[in-house]
Amino acid sequence: MGSSIFASTQNSMNSTITLQAFKPQASGVPWQAIFWTLVPLAISSMSQPGGRICGLPSRYRTYLRCSPILCATDTLSVVINLAVVCIYQKRPFIEAVAITLQSRFNDDAQDLGEGEMLEDSHDIKGVQSLEKMTWLRWLWFILGTLPPAIKLMAMGGVPWEKAWGLMFLTSWSANEGLMIFASMKQSFFTVSNTGRISWPGYEQARLSPGYSLVRNKLGNINMGLATIALTVHTVILNGALRVVYRTWRLSLTPKAKVRSLPGWQYSTTISAGYVSVISIAVIAYVTVSLFVFRRLRMRTASIFILPLFTTYLMLVSAFLNVVAYGNYFTSSKSAEYVYIWSTVSMLAFLMIIQYFGRRFNSLGHNLLITYIDGAEGGVKVDVLACFSLIFFLVTVLACLLWYGFIYDSTGTSNPSWTGVFG
Repeated sequence: MGSSIFASTQNSMNSTITLQAFKPQASGVPWQAIFWTLVPLAISSMSQPGGRICGLPSRYRTYLRCSPILCATDTLSVVINLAVVCIYQKRPFIEAVAITLQSRFNDDAQDLGEGEMLEDSHDIKGVQSLEKMTWLRWLWFILGTLPPAIKLMAMGGVPWEKAWGLMFLTSWSANEGLMIFASMKQSFFTVSNTGRISWPGYEQARLSPGYSLVRNKLGNINMGLATIALTVHTVILNGALRVVYRTWRLSLTPKAKVRSLPGWQYSTTISAGYVSVISIAVIAYVTVSLFVFRRLRMRTASIFILPLFTTYLMLVSAFLNVVAYGNYFTSSKSAEYVYIWSTVSMLAFLMIIQYFGRRFNSLGHNLLITYIDGAEGGVKVDVLACFSLIFFLVTVLACLLWYGFIYDSTGTSNPSWTGVFG
């Protein structure tokens, strides 16, 4: 009797252990899963023909939309535009949407004061292409973007990655929302064969002095938001690359690598305080420099002297560090040293891109860095497009290096049910 009770008890314990062993558990999130979950979200935002992004010419949007910060800022720009037109100008919401679409797709370049930035003449048909390709974009969103988004939101311990993903999704949704609203109000909007948007009372509103004043103010706000977003993104990339540069050879855990950095080298890694202070300093420095250049009546192209001048200052600072510490290898870990080599590498890569863009027309056209000059009848390289391409490539490189060498999966969780999404 006792042996049978013992046997039954043992069997029940074994079954319990077996059930617990096969109970699905949430595992950590490897860096590959994070990276390849964010990629479809970024591609969906980059491939969307959403017109200008924060007032920047639409020909640069494909590469610039790789920045989730700029995507979030673009969404904020749309909200500000709608709010100003509705509240300040006291116009109906449907007209505010029309004005916003007008400024994003086919507003005049001189209204925004974009200077030497190039505009794509064929992009004025962007509204029509959006309407025609809506079903295809939504199909790609449902099959290629929505599953990774659900998987990302289900992960635990990855708050920043969730924030980046939501920024991409919010920007995509805002652009789609504008177009869906416009398509539902086709009786109000009129789209010409050239893609230009108009509505009842458009010509009268366009000729009013208040319209031009508000458009110019909104253009300045949009460009200011774009400058802030690009600066913050660049500062974050700089911080991430500096951490990778100083720690990738160390045979330590990711957390130990970051903690191994001496305070005098990198006291706050990529904290919010560091990013905010450096971003404000960079924006102030660039603003003052541009003001001086314009007061001296220098051409816009001469502004490229700015990074060379900054590199000279960093070179002097690095030399003083070598003299102070008496050790080149110690100074090679300084921010000045990293800045010098990163700037030199960027300028060298820029020249390589320009050369291949001129040498191979099809390559330059596919990379969106060349254009046909109607006045001179030749193919020219767009320098700002080259910078946008470098911006995109550096972003991808920084993500791969950060997640490959610094990312720590400790404390993260990936529910087993997300396996249905691959």
